[in-house]
Amino acid sequence: MTMNKNTITGKDLVRIMSKVQIHPVTECWNWTAATDTYGCPQVKLNGTMRCCHRVLFKLFNPTADTEKLSVKPVCNNPLCVNPDHQEIRGYGHTGQPRAERKLTPEDVATIKRLLAEGSMPQHVIAEGFGVCPRTISSINTGKTWNSVQP
Repeated sequence: MTMNKNTITGKDLVRIMSKVQIHPVTECWNWTAATDTYGCPQVKLNGTMRCCHRVLFKLFNPTADTEKLSVKPVCNNPLCVNPDHQEIRGYGHTGQPRAERKLTPEDVATIKRLLAEGSMPQHVIAEGFGVCPRTISSINTGKTWNSVQP
């Protein structure tokens, strides 16, 4: 039997899910294994490193065309691989250009929860929300958004 790069076996799925921690409140499937230099969760399938967002989204949405477009978490958690939290976007899409991106109180509450959990570096959180790392640092130290609770 010939396997292409998109074939996922039951054994692969068990291995992938062993690297996931499901957050009880947000229902994010937080990836605990390898990431690329941009913080995107990576999984090795058939000898090739693949984006875990794309792999799981395609598995649970087999008719979706994920090869030509980017799959990104809508929960703004770059390590979340929950297929229900993903959407297909054009490459380079971040919602708004970084300089124009405005955080909402809900965004800041999520950022504060992620910071408290210590599950990802500040630069990864910043990339996920389309802001500079300094913004995340200011939230973390209480210089900005001090009134918002996690």
